[in-house]
Amino acid sequence: MKLVYIDESGTFCDQLTEEELLINRRKSSHFILSALIVDLDNWEKLLVRFKNLRADMRRNYGIKKSHELHAHELISGSGIWRHLQYIH
Repeated sequence: MKLVYIDESGTFCDQLTEEELLINRRKSSHFILSALIVDLDNWEKLLVRFKNLRADMRRNYGIKKSHELHAHELISGSGIWRHLQYIH
């Protein structure tokens, strides 16, 4: 058996102008759909690894386990990542 987690980001609307995107940041010019598929036999091991990762993020960067992780914040150095120096 498999466990599947599906998540989406952005909105699908290819008719937005640059001005509309700047005014309403909840709309985007991209829509991303991703999935994580895990064998049920591996779920508990993966969950432990993920919890360890989040504990490391808390310990090393002060990012609470309850915070959602957003790639756009990581890349732009905003949100919970604003205090970190991003090296290209």
